[in-house]
Amino acid sequence: MSDYYKKVIKDSSDNKFKEKQKYENDKEEFELKKHDHKCDKCHDDHKCHECHDDKKEKNIFTEFDVSENTSVIFPPTTGSGTATPLNTRAQVKIDVDDNDDAVLLQGTVEWTPGSLTLLEELVAILLTLSVPLGIEGTFRIWRSCDHGPFVPIFQTRDTSIISDVNIAALSVDFSTVTTSFHWVDKNPCCGDNRYYLTLDVALTSDPLIPAVGTIVGGLLSTLIPPITVSTGTVVFTATEVENQDC
Repeated sequence: MSDYYKKVIKDSSDNKFKEKQKYENDKEEFELKKHDHKCDKCHDDHKCHECHDDKKEKNIFTEFDVSENTSVIFPPTTGSGTATPLNTRAQVKIDVDDNDDAVLLQGTVEWTPGSLTLLEELVAILLTLSVPLGIEGTFRIWRSCDHGPFVPIFQTRDTSIISDVNIAALSVDFSTVTTSFHWVDKNPCCGDNRYYLTLDVALTSDPLIPAVGTIVGGLLSTLIPPITVSTGTVVFTATEVENQDC
């Protein structure tokens, strides 16, 4: 092969390499400009973290929408302030890097109220109640922004019914319940968000019990031992959902 054709082939290969390199540089420049544009949208709040150059977050959802509502009025009791909420069953933490993002919270809890040991007269009365006795479990999710006060953002209830009345042992057993739920926190703070899942239990109804034998009478809740609850499987997850417009 002549030197002329060798030069033509070499020049052609060099041009293709330069064109390819130019394309890759242009692509890289485009990605950098896109990243800079996203960084410009970040808030100046000190709790916001810097945009990541080498670890870009990718949304696991191709599309996400939610419609939700709750009319529950949360009681200003357990969990207010900065102390860990009482009866906490699980906790998760997630770092939100943009105030336009949301957090998908999902939970599954297997729970069983403890058996109640009662007086014989009270067991007989319970068997005659027109309203079946049950234990209501109230699940709440609390959010703390950057180690701040705990704020309740979600609440739901489920019920465990009587599974057995042991006349010989004078005890009442309750069924095991598996409760699942999910909620989207549309207003997480920019920075560390800590979510705590709590479970509180109480009677589904609190009837007035008449005085019989050794029973002095009064509300049922005042005549029985404190209600306890144990949990088996507990799953609580938080997933950041990034704004598709970013």
